Amino acid sequence: MSKSVRRKTALAALGGIGLAMRSGCPAGADRGGEAAEGPSEQRAPQRSAAACCGGPKKKYLEFLLFLFLVVSLGACKSGERMAKKTEERTKKELLNRLKAQYLDFEWLEAKGKGKLKTEEENLSFSLKMRMRRDSLIWMTFKKVSVEGLRLQISKDRLETLNRQANEYRAEPYGQLEEQLGVSLSLRELQDLLLGNPILLERLDFKLKQDSQYYHLTSPLPKDGQLELWLDADYRIRKSRIQRTEAEYMTVTFEDYQELGGKYLAFTKILEAQNAAGKSVYLKIDLKKVELNEPQRMRFKVPDHYEQWINGYKQ
Repeated sequence: MSKSVRRKTALAALGGIGLAMRSGCPAGADRGGEAAEGPSEQRAPQRSAAACCGGPKKKYLEFLLFLFLVVSLGACKSGERMAKKTEERTKKELLNRLKAQYLDFEWLEAKGKGKLKTEEENLSFSLKMRMRRDSLIWMTFKKVSVEGLRLQISKDRLETLNRQANEYRAEPYGQLEEQLGVSLSLRELQDLLLGNPILLERLDFKLKQDSQYYHLTSPLPKDGQLELWLDADYRIRKSRIQRTEAEYMTVTFEDYQELGGKYLAFTKILEAQNAAGKSVYLKIDLKKVELNEPQRMRFKVPDHYEQWINGYKQ
């Protein structure tokens, strides 16, 4: 395989590795947005939600779930790690401590870098994410300053521009909820990306604790189990989703920094394995997060892009 083809494959992999990693990376997009960011318009997109780069549309949704969990579940609580013992807490007290870390915003921008390792690829990339509260989520992924994927999520659709494949994909927002196995509003999805606690009332957690960690465990709505490990300062240090004995995803959280009076884990490390035994390692380091500065979010689909709407080629 030529180097250029391998690079395109690597960029496509960003859109294809999902929580369950059950299928391959979805095929790209139809008409694609321009690489440059445009005016801060956030008109409702003209098309339904999109699938990611490369393969079947289900993979795109898995990629979203994977990304949401990686950039989220470990968000907010206090500063540097300390040799501190846990105190006796009830489940209700512990969940209230998590809720107290809720970080609200009107606008958000985050920039960072990542490393992705699979059996086939070893890829470094940069990412950018922008959000307007309860309105729009916008992301780009680049390798060596070349954009590979642009993603936009509104209340009614998911859209993706695959720059490497010259493709645009759009799917209804409900496809994401179906893949997640739980109903999530766009606002809750933004909370998940930011790391605000969600679904605390909807999951039936069991609590165990030792001198170092609080351990919360809950069955998931469809299948599998979610586990969270909180330290004595109520920071989420690790999360794990186990679908089957062989299929799992574990995320650890490091480098907590203050943001808007709360604390955010700026480093996330993911290790996952699918039912076939294939594994993936992903590390994301956020370098900059800004709150409440209006952002520009451009998503324009070039005329020459192949288009897929609701799974059908146009």
